[in-house]
Amino acid sequence: MSILLDVLNEEYERSCRIIDSLKAEIDSLPRGYISVKRINGKEYCYIQYREGGKVKSRYIRPEQVDEVKKQIAKRKSLEKQLRERKLDRDNLKKVLG
Repeated sequence: MSILLDVLNEEYERSCRIIDSLKAEIDSLPRGYISVKRINGKEYCYIQYREGGKVKSRYIRPEQVDEVKKQIAKRKSLEKQLRERKLDRDNLKKVLG
């Protein structure tokens, strides 16, 4: 039985390391969404996000829009993985007591 507990403990520790890694990577990526505003007949892209209950906007240059879209999509994917990993870690914690 101790071998099983050792394996479960190792898996729990591995899950914690993965969660920390995911959090660090998520923090390095932009949050929010891209909105397109039409001003004087021209389209301008902004990244919008909440900060302290307020919606903030930051202009994105046209050549950066595709890269920012990729980063936002990656962030959402990583956030989904993080939620799944946290569930796994919590289940392991319950099993370990």
